[in-house]
Parts: sequence; structure tokens; C-alpha cells
Amino acid sequence: MIMFLTTVYQAYATTINVTSNTNWSSLSVTNGDVIVIGNNATLTVNVTNAVCGSIQIGDGTYPGILTFAGSGSPALVVTTAGGQDGTLTCGDGGSSSGNYVTMVSGATLTVNNMNDNYADGWDMSVGTLNIIIPSGTCYIPTTTYNDINITGGGTVYFSNLNSLLGTLNLGAGCTLFSYGGRWTGSGTLTGNGSIKVYLTGNANDLTRQFGMATLTLTNMVIDFEGGETVPSNVSCRDIILNSTTNFTGNVTVSDSLTVNAGFTLIPGASTVVSVGLLLGSGSINVTATGNANDLASQYSGTLSSGGGTVIFAGASAQNLGAATLNNLKINNASGVTLAGVVTTNGTITLQSGKLILGAYKLIIGSTGNITGYCSSRFIETNGSGVLEMLANHSGGTVFPVGDGFNPITITPTTDATFDVSVAGGITDYLANPITIDAANVTWTILMTSGSQNVTVTTQWAGTDELTSFDRANSFVSYRTDQAAGHPGSAWISTTGAGSASGSDPYTRTSGTITMAAGSNYFIGVGDNINPLPVSLISFNASPENNQVNLNWTTASEINNDYFGMERSIEGQTWQSIGHVLGHGNSFVTQNYMAIDNLSGILPAGTIYYRLKQVDFNGESTYSMIRSVTFGALQEKVSMYPNPANNLLNINWNKENSGSAIIKLVNSTGSTMYSENIEGTGIIRKQIDMSVYPSGIYFMQISTNKDIKSQVIYKE
Repeated sequence: MIMFLTTVYQAYATTINVTSNTNWSSLSVTNGDVIVIGNNATLTVNVTNAVCGSIQIGDGTYPGILTFAGSGSPALVVTTAGGQDGTLTCGDGGSSSGNYVTMVSGATLTVNNMNDNYADGWDMSVGTLNIIIPSGTCYIPTTTYNDINITGGGTVYFSNLNSLLGTLNLGAGCTLFSYGGRWTGSGTLTGNGSIKVYLTGNANDLTRQFGMATLTLTNMVIDFEGGETVPSNVSCRDIILNSTTNFTGNVTVSDSLTVNAGFTLIPGASTVVSVGLLLGSGSINVTATGNANDLASQYSGTLSSGGGTVIFAGASAQNLGAATLNNLKINNASGVTLAGVVTTNGTITLQSGKLILGAYKLIIGSTGNITGYCSSRFIETNGSGVLEMLANHSGGTVFPVGDGFNPITITPTTDATFDVSVAGGITDYLANPITIDAANVTWTILMTSGSQNVTVTTQWAGTDELTSFDRANSFVSYRTDQAAGHPGSAWISTTGAGSASGSDPYTRTSGTITMAAGSNYFIGVGDNINPLPVSLISFNASPENNQVNLNWTTASEINNDYFGMERSIEGQTWQSIGHVLGHGNSFVTQNYMAIDNLSGILPAGTIYYRLKQVDFNGESTYSMIRSVTFGALQEKVSMYPNPANNLLNINWNKENSGSAIIKLVNSTGSTMYSENIEGTGIIRKQIDMSVYPSGIYFMQISTNKDIKSQVIYKE
């Protein structure tokens, strides 16, 4: 065999032109040399240590062939060590045909890069291909491969349909990147590098693109790039979502799952995503339902959403347990109910359905906010749970709460945090339901720290308005939580009468309310007839000799005509004992007093008092009940029966020999029966009660020592 070699000396490398069939062992090549195979020649690697800087197959006029042969394990390394680019190029741009690379069993080809420049064939179905990519990228030709080892940290691109018969081992830091291609074959993909998935529109985009018989992804990173659907179970080291990806099988990620901005992880309703750490600024959907905590049931591990969003998008009602999140989106028409305290530091978006607090607090961090609320999408405070959020002093902050939808805007003097809830229904200061002339809504506000002036703007629907409510003459009133140590829990009007704004829903803004931290403030709306009218701070009754002193104080009064005073012996039947004129409309403290003169009645036991507050239009409300106690009859006297409808029997062991008087007095002090008694010993008397009207009477026994009485009832 005659070998023709042309050696061209260059400043930095030697180019060796192979123009006839040649064995590598016949060449003198260093690791920086450039090999060009052309003129229809074949270069056969027949040694185990062949090395050069680059190889070009096809000289631009004639083709060439690179093959392997010989005993042992022939091996070729095309490397950058000598200053070349370490590229094996097959084909000369179509100038010639018949350019091939042919491996043999046991052969090893190691390159830094591969270039298919209109090659006619790459037979890699046997042997081993090593691709070492210190940096940058390598495009591998479309063919059938046996074993491939990819190391160095760079990216390998593939296109069209490739087949793997052996093992593709992807080293740490390396990426296998689809350039519109996919894999098939009986081989195994393994390693601890990264694969990028671009293929879409298939039943299983992951296995369609990487369709080797076995995917050993446990230590690998999967980067989903195209909006894939993956129904099979996936287990890997890391997942990166650079597209919105659907998983209907289970997902197990030992390290981290990162959802990048603008993309969403969408699991099936029964999919479980087990992660070490959830990262990224994208979104994760929660589709599981029927669990005590659907988020924790679907996503196990440390869920740190970073700048991301948790989206509840179940097909039926869902639950959210205790969690600290960045952004939260509700996209479930059936609603999401808290099963623990939830804190969000970003935005809560109400896209569909309500976020229902139940017994738990929802905390919005100082940088957070709530968007998307409306009459069908709001924070429902249907239990003891409250919405905690920072209110801005500039323009106020809307708390979109409701048992229906009844948002309230809070405007403090300086920024402050408030706990807010709202419930249907409204009561007076005695907890009696108000049934007319008001909006049937009560807001509860608690400021968490400090003390300052606050205004609120309430909102209600036409269906919240009670009978006769006049929104054109409405008031915002408040009362405090008496149990929290405040002077009273009566309603205090914050403004005069004014017209509500809007057209169903309606709004009304309060005057200034001075709030102190840690106290509940109840907000309500009434009208000019019943603007939650009289704020009674206190009412007391105290005995003094034969009279009872009545004292009461109001914080504010609206249309207050007068106070009626009423007395009861048994706490059931009430008798008017006089009235005191009110102050009409007043927004300052007013003090009242009256005396119930009991001379001639000499009551025994307990007497009850109450106030009847009457408006100019005749509407009235009652105060709390107060009681006073007087001494009872001390003589040895029995009176029976009691109540007495016919004869009242009196048995008296009179111990004093002086004269005495037995007298029956009605509740107004009029004497109905009187008799003088002389002597000592047992005295028996009968009084015919049938001649007297039904009511309450006092049986008085007067001696030279004292006067005592006992209550007698006539039915």
C-alpha cells in the first residue's frame, strides 16, 4: 500500500492531510495537530492512545472515512489540550459525499465537540463515545448510539430522532438539550446532570422526548421548557420549570423544585409532589380536595415559595392549613377554608370564590395586599377568625371582609395594623337584636398597638337594610367591648344625619373614632329614626332610708324625647313611677337623676328598676335592670296563702303589750285595710282579699318600735 501524506507547517499547529488509506500507527501526530481526511481515503484508528487537536472528514473535494480496528480497544482523543478546538467534523458542507465515522465494538471516541457538516453517516451503534465539554456547547449528530459519557459541565444539543442501545451517562453540571429532537431505543439514561424537555402535545412529553427504555433520573435535574404534560411518576434530584407544566403522576424531588417567574406547576387532583425545597417566583397549583390541609397533602417537604404564588384551583371546596406564603391566589368557585393560621407577605388574589377564615386568623404582612375582591370573591369571616392587615393613613385600606360582602375601609392617622371581621346582625347595647331602621351588619375592629384617631367607611347591600331604614338620613355609630374594661358598650354616633353614597352597594363614612390598642370596636349604621340612638354609659339604683336614688349617664343621644322610670316588685310586672326629659340630640356626656319615694309603702325584700328610653316618634328601648334590697318583717308573723285570692290568714305572736296597727297598702301607697291591735300573745286575723283588684300589696305592721312590711300578691 502506498501512503500519500502532505504535511503543512503552521505557526501554531501541524495539519496532516490523509489522502490514502492509512493506519493511525503510521502517523506521527501530537495532541495539537489537525487531521484532514480526504481524497476518498480511510483513516483507521488501530491504537489505544491516538490523540490530536481536531479532525476534518472530507477535504472539500473528496470524502473521507474515519474508522476503528485492531486488537484491544482502539481509542481516539480529539482534544483542546494542544490549542485546537477538539472538534470532530464529518462532512465538508456537501462538497463531497461518502463521509463517514464508523465505530467498532470496544472502540472509544473522545471529543470536545462534534460537527455534522452534511455527513453521510455516523455509525456509533457500538463502542463508546466520550464527550468532554469544559464549557460551551456540543451538537451531536443524529444516529444510533451505544454508550455515551458526557462530562465537563457543558451542554450537548441533539436533534431529530436518536436511538440509544447502551447507557447515556450525563455527568454533573452537564445538560442534555433538545434542539427539536427526541430519543428512543432500549438503552438507559442516567447520571447526575440536567435534561431539558421541550417537546409538547403528547400524552407524556417527558417520555416522548426521552424515550429510552429506562430513565434513571433520581440524581438528575429535569428542566421543563415547553409547557409539557407528564402523566407518569417522576423521581429526580431537581426540577426546574421554565414553562407551565402539567403532572398527573406523583413527583418526587429530593433537592429542590424551582418554578420560574411566569410559569405554573399544575398537578392532577391525586398527584403528590414531594420536594426537599420549593423555590422560584412562579406558581404552584393546589388541586387536591377533601383533605384537612390540601396544600400539605399535595406538596410535602419544605414549601418556601420565595417570590412565588400558591394557587388553589380545586374542583370542589379546599382547605389550607397553617402556612407562611408569599402570594396566594384563590381560583376555586367552591371556596378555600383556613385550617390554621396563614400568613402571606405578598398579594392575595381572589380570582374565583371566597377565602373562608372559620376559626383562624389570616395575616397580611406589611408589604402584602388583597386584590380581585367583589361581591362573590372576598374574605369570609364566618367564625372567630379575623383578617389582620396594615391600614395606610394615606387614602385608607380596604378590608374586603364579609359574612355577605361588607368591606370596610380604615383610615388611621398613622399607619397601623388592625384585626377586622364582620357578621350579619346588629344588637343594642343590651345584646337585644335591632330589627328596624339600621343596616343589619356589625363590623368588629381591633387595633393591635398604639392609640389614635381613626375613620371608617362602611359598605352594605340593599338586602342588608332592615325595615324602615332611611339611608338618606344615616349615621355611623360605634360601641366598645364592655368586657374589655371600657366604661360601657352603648352605641355612640360619630356624625350627624347624612345621606349614604352609592347605588347598592351603599357606603357611609364615620366621624373620628379614638381607638386604643387591644380593644374591640363594633361599628354599625343606623338612620335618623334609629341611629343606634342613645348611648347609655351607666345606670344605677341605690336605697336611702325610704327612697331609691336613680342615676344614669349617656354618651350621646339622637331624637331622645324622655326617659321613663319603671318599678317592679318581682321583676316581671312593671309600673311607671315617672319620667325625665331627654336632651333630644346630644354628642356630649349627659347626667340624669330621679328619686322613687317609698314613704307609705315600706317595701320588703328586693325591688327592681329599669329605664324606658322613648324617641320623639314614640319608638322605645329598655335599659338594663337594676335591683335594691330592703329589710324583711322580723316579728313572728305568718301570712298565708300568698298569693291570696280570697281570705288572707295572719298569725302573729305579739310580744309587745303596746298598741299596734295592721295595714294593707297597694303599690301606689293607698291604704286598703287598717286595724288597731292591743295586748300580747297569739293574734289571728283574716282579711278578705277578694274585694281588692289583682296586684301587689304590702302588709305593714307598725309597733312603738318600728314599722315592717311584707309583700302580698293578689291574683
